[in-house]
Amino acid sequence: MFEEIERFVKARYKDAKEIKKYASEIASEIAERMEYGRKAAEYATLVFKLEMEKAKIDTSIKKMKTAKSEAQNNALSIQSDNPNIIYNNKKKLLLNKLNELTEKSEQAKNSIELCIRSANERKEYYQNKIFG
Repeated sequence: MFEEIERFVKARYKDAKEIKKYASEIASEIAERMEYGRKAAEYATLVFKLEMEKAKIDTSIKKMKTAKSEAQNNALSIQSDNPNIIYNNKKKLLLNKLNELTEKSEQAKNSIELCIRSANERKEYYQNKIFG
């Protein structure tokens, strides 16, 4: 990053006298651009952490879909009707809860994707401000 700053200063000012004349302005601008760099790095870290959370949610959604599939395919055959009724009721309850949980997880995933897009936009904004 120092090389880019040096190139920026040399491109903007003609010689060493001019650089000395505007030293405080140059220092102020460098500090401002360093702050943009810090913010861009923070947003990059945020994007990374959000993508890790999204991956965890994706894994959970896959596990829930597998559990739903197994619960739907699982059949119990007991000679008496009462245990079958209880089993089927519990199975329906389990499937309903899995459906609700999957839906909420999908919503959370969509929210995280929106946050990732927003954080990426801010990161790019600050990166462009550094040498823009």
